[in-house]
Amino acid sequence: MSNLTVTKQQEGDILNVGLEGRLDSSTASKLDEEVRSELHGIRKLVMNFEKTEYISSSGIRVILSFHKELTGKGGELTIRKPTKMVSEVFSLTGFTDVFNFEDCVN
Repeated sequence: MSNLTVTKQQEGDILNVGLEGRLDSSTASKLDEEVRSELHGIRKLVMNFEKTEYISSSGIRVILSFHKELTGKGGELTIRKPTKMVSEVFSLTGFTDVFNFEDCVN
């Protein structure tokens, strides 16, 4: 069974979300539930992947839905500090051209 710890900190209209563990089909709904309810009034969502071991297409789908919701109201989503493995998944799936990235591992 996969495990994902989600931490959230709001600073004005910015929501910082930290993910630790695996973001896959068994944890993506947890992320969706924990973050979606917080998006009202948020203009920028920063998702920190520094401690994320793995991301699957289910996880990317949830992140893409946050991105669509935010950009639909003039906001933005930023992926911060993705691990090498997470960066490779975003790159292979073509999402490096969709999301903003900060502090990427080379």
